[in-house]
Amino acid sequence: MKKGGLYILGHMVVTAEFQDSFQEVKRQQSAWMKYIDFSRIKAFPHVSIAPTVEWGARNIVLSAGLGGMRPNITVMGFFNMDEYRDSRPLIDLSTPGSSLSKSGALRQRKQRQYLQDQLPTDSMRPESAVDPKSYVNILEDLLLCLQMNVAVAKGFEDLELPSEHSEKKYIDLWPIRE
Repeated sequence: MKKGGLYILGHMVVTAEFQDSFQEVKRQQSAWMKYIDFSRIKAFPHVSIAPTVEWGARNIVLSAGLGGMRPNITVMGFFNMDEYRDSRPLIDLSTPGSSLSKSGALRQRKQRQYLQDQLPTDSMRPESAVDPKSYVNILEDLLLCLQMNVAVAKGFEDLELPSEHSEKKYIDLWPIRE
């Protein structure tokens, strides 16, 4: 996580139709390349096709690297319970008086709209939210089976990016060993 580091940006297309997804993978590969140019980072995009999100994560991690050079840490987003609940609501969201916070939903829509106006990857096919069991399975595979270092990232939407005159130049990373 240092200046000058080399990254692999992994993305997966979850589909049972392997042959039919090649055009989508090409579009996503192109969008990720535009994102890399846009953000000015040194990275390789790696798009995987898999029938499940667990297999997609395994494919990305196992095929990452070149020769003996392998990634030394995997960074995953923190499980987003709000996104998961939105994708599988327990109640009809269109009913008046639902318990869904209207200000929270409005704030999420504004954030998504802001990002959609800015990032090249937003034109990609949206994937459904990862369910909790799949998320834990991926972490278990990375930590226990593949014995990788894993960082779980949270709060990037609240991150204040440094300006040219800013004093702060680092992001905190808290290692936890069990």
